[in-house]
Amino acid sequence: MKVVLHIGAEKTGTTALQAFLADNRQQLPAEGYAYLQSAGLPYNRKLATYCFNEDRSDDHHEVLGIVDAGKRQAWAAKFREELDAEIRALPETVHTVIVSSEHFHSRLFHVEEIARLKALLSPYFESFSVVCYLRRQDQMATSLYSTALKCGHSFPSILPGVSAEDHYYNAEVLLDKWSEVFGEEAIHPRVFDRAELVEGDLLKDFLATAGIELRLDNKILPGRQNESLEPVAQQFLHAINPHVPMMLDGHFNPLREKLTRHLEANYSGKPQLPLKQDAMAFCGKFSESNQRVARKWFGRENLFSQDFSAYPEEGQVIEPGFEDGVEVASRVLNGVMQDQREQAEALRQALQAEPQAATRLIADYFNSVHPAVANYIRANLALTAVDNKAA
Repeated sequence: MKVVLHIGAEKTGTTALQAFLADNRQQLPAEGYAYLQSAGLPYNRKLATYCFNEDRSDDHHEVLGIVDAGKRQAWAAKFREELDAEIRALPETVHTVIVSSEHFHSRLFHVEEIARLKALLSPYFESFSVVCYLRRQDQMATSLYSTALKCGHSFPSILPGVSAEDHYYNAEVLLDKWSEVFGEEAIHPRVFDRAELVEGDLLKDFLATAGIELRLDNKILPGRQNESLEPVAQQFLHAINPHVPMMLDGHFNPLREKLTRHLEANYSGKPQLPLKQDAMAFCGKFSESNQRVARKWFGRENLFSQDFSAYPEEGQVIEPGFEDGVEVASRVLNGVMQDQREQAEALRQALQAEPQAATRLIADYFNSVHPAVANYIRANLALTAVDNKAA
C-alpha cells in the first residue's frame, strides 16, 4: 500500500480538506482509499502527538489526559495497537491510505520526530508521498492571528516578531526537514494561491497532486471553513479571551465553541490587517529562503505573488467602545439562549417518544455545561445498554 501524508501547512485550507475526507470516509474504500479513524478524526492529530519527543508537550496532551510520562507511554502503546488493528483490517480494495494533519507542520519541530512518524508507518506502506501547501508568510500570520483569537489567545500584534529561520514560517526549513527523512522525491510542495491551484480549487489540486482518483459528484463537498471575523469581533475576543480559557477542568471549554460559532454567524468578514509596509517587511525576512525554494522546487525566481495591494497604506483606526462590546455580547448571548431553547425542545420531544434516546440528548446538553458530567452520563448509558442486552 501507499500512504499520502498531507502535512499542511497551517492556514492553507487544511480544515476543508479534512472535512471532505472525514465526511466521505465510509465511501472511500470502494474507490481504493482510506482515511484513518484511529489517527483522530477529522484532523489526524493523534499521529503528530505520538511523534513528540519525550521532553515536549502541548495542549493536546492535556485534552487526552496524558500530561505525565506514565500515562503518555500507556496512551502511545494503545494508540499503536489501534492503528495496527485498523490498517490490518482495511479492505483489500484499499491501495492508498490518506493522512492529513496540519500539526505535522506546526508541531513536529525536530527531524527525529518526523523520523518517528516514518518509523511508525513504514511496516505498513511501500511508498510515501508528502503533500505540502506553502503560503506567503504575511498571509499566514494574518490568518493565524484570526484563528488564535478564536482559540482563546490574545497575541499582542498581528505580525509576530520571529526570526528568518522560524520553523512555522520558513518554507525552506520545513521542506528540508521532511526531505531529510522521506527523500526529496517523495515531497510535493504546492503554492496556496487560487491562481496556482487546479481550476482554482484546493480539493481538486490536492487530489491531482497526490494522484488520488475520486468521483466528486457523489461526495459531500466541504463548505467554507474558519471564516475570518470583522475587526469589532476580533477586538471583542482579544479583550474577553483572558477571562474565557480554552481549557476548563481538563476539557475543552464548551463556551469557546459557542462563542466562536455565534461570532462567525454575526461578524464574518474582512479582518483587521497590518499596514502594507509592515506586511512587506515581514515577508521580506523570508525573501532569500523563499527564492531558494522557488528555484529548487518550482524552477522559477519568485515563490509567491508580490502583490501587497490588499493591505492599507495607512493605519486602520479601530477602537470599539462600550456600546460596541455590549452589542457583540448581546448577539452572542442571544444565540446561546436560542441554542438552549432548541436543545430543551428536542429533549422534550425525545422524552415523549423514546426515553432511552433522551439520555443521549441529556449528555449532549451537559456537554455544553459540564463535559465531565456528560462523559459520566454516556458511560452509564453504555453500561445500561449492556445490562439490558444481558437481561
